[in-house]
Amino acid sequence: MSKKLSNKQFKQIVESASESIIVVDRNGIIIFVNHQVEHYFGYAQDELIDQHMVPLIKLYLKKLIKPCIEQNIPGKIGLFFMNRNIVE
Repeated sequence: MSKKLSNKQFKQIVESASESIIVVDRNGIIIFVNHQVEHYFGYAQDELIDQHMVPLIKLYLKKLIKPCIEQNIPGKIGLFFMNRNIVE
């Protein structure tokens, strides 16, 4: 058995997760979201794909995150997001 996960296996794992998962490219553009994102954020998956992630980030974190995105700083970042019904 191959140690490498296929795209199908990866998608099955991510879709079965109880947490919201958002995958962005190096420029902060959303390239994948799982179904939990719809429940948490109130946006349909197709509304988020190809959009920038910054509008979803809580306002006080935007100043911290935006330079990282602009400079393409690699690594994993844990973020707190807002759903569409919350105004901060």
